[in-house]
Amino acid sequence: MIKIINKAYLIIIFLSVWGLYQRYEEVETEKESFNGQISAVQAQLNKSKRDKKKIEDFLKNIEIKKAEVEEVALQVEKLQAKLPQELSDSETVGKVRNIADRLKIRDIRVNPAEEADKGFYFAKNYEIEATGTYLQFLLLLEGLSDSERILNVKNIKIERNATQSKGRYEIIKITAIIESYRYNPSYRENRGIEEIEKRFEEEAKKKAAPARKKRGKS
Repeated sequence: MIKIINKAYLIIIFLSVWGLYQRYEEVETEKESFNGQISAVQAQLNKSKRDKKKIEDFLKNIEIKKAEVEEVALQVEKLQAKLPQELSDSETVGKVRNIADRLKIRDIRVNPAEEADKGFYFAKNYEIEATGTYLQFLLLLEGLSDSERILNVKNIKIERNATQSKGRYEIIKITAIIESYRYNPSYRENRGIEEIEKRFEEEAKKKAAPARKKRGKS
């Protein structure tokens, strides 16, 4: 009888120890699972911190770029304001003719073309046709460059004069395009800041969408 009791006691002890061991295993498993969850949360937290830092740096860069863009735009507008507000065909044609007359350039013709909108300025071409010597045309171009208005020589074509009279200097025929400019009062330089901010908002929404989906599944 005593032997049976002793064996029963040992069985009870064994079962108790076994139960404690199983509980220990369960606790260890739960602990490992919990530690894994903590690691995942910590990794997500670190990623969020990095993303936050990137966003802060990006926003800081946006502010710097906005200031730089604004400065460039102001410089463009200052340059724009230096152009005349009006273009006078009679004034431009008269200036070319006066210089040509002083230089005794023959058969001078100046034909204005249509005005073209170039954004912050309007441009207008004038076609010049005349007959004279190389020196006369060099002096003509020099005289135009001294003008208070900006006159740009876009194109120039030189041909020998088929009916050249005998003389000391070769007579040539010249066809040139000069371009004049005026201020466009309705134009304001586009900063592009709104587009940058809109693009950033769209990217932020795209990044936030997967995070909301994950939270919804969990």
